Amino acid sequence: MPRDINASIRKLERLAGLRTQQTLELTESTPDELAQGQRLWPSVTYQGKDVLKWYIRLLSKIEARLAEDLGLHDSQECYLGYSPSKDLFVVGFDAWFSYPSVHGMGSEPEAGWAYAPVKPMSSTIYDGEGTSGDGMFYDSGYKEAHRAFRDLVDLRLD
Repeated sequence: MPRDINASIRKLERLAGLRTQQTLELTESTPDELAQGQRLWPSVTYQGKDVLKWYIRLLSKIEARLAEDLGLHDSQECYLGYSPSKDLFVVGFDAWFSYPSVHGMGSEPEAGWAYAPVKPMSSTIYDGEGTSGDGMFYDSGYKEAHRAFRDLVDLRLD
């Protein structure tokens, strides 16, 4: 019940043009309010739950999944976005891919990017995308993520 009251208060504040708190609730915000996501990070909630706490707990699982699925040697998280129409978070990484050498000797990991769609406030990680040889995440992965998720709202850019 208190969550409903808080949602009503936020809606009234929004209609009156008031903002008594600097928290962005992803599920109750207008597109204009969502555009403020990066400015308000890390004060972002999803259905009243702290996105940053969830994100920190899940990050190593996302990295492990991408390493397994895409053959990553290493990765560095650098992006978090939210797609309201698909109700998914998108986590982006600078990535280093491991490829076997044709001569059986180890090779240097090749730089690239990767991202993974993630169901909000859960540990459900969907198939990620990624490639090497096309620059790091902000060179080309960022554009690819925005192409795949047209309404992607930038929350955390590193």
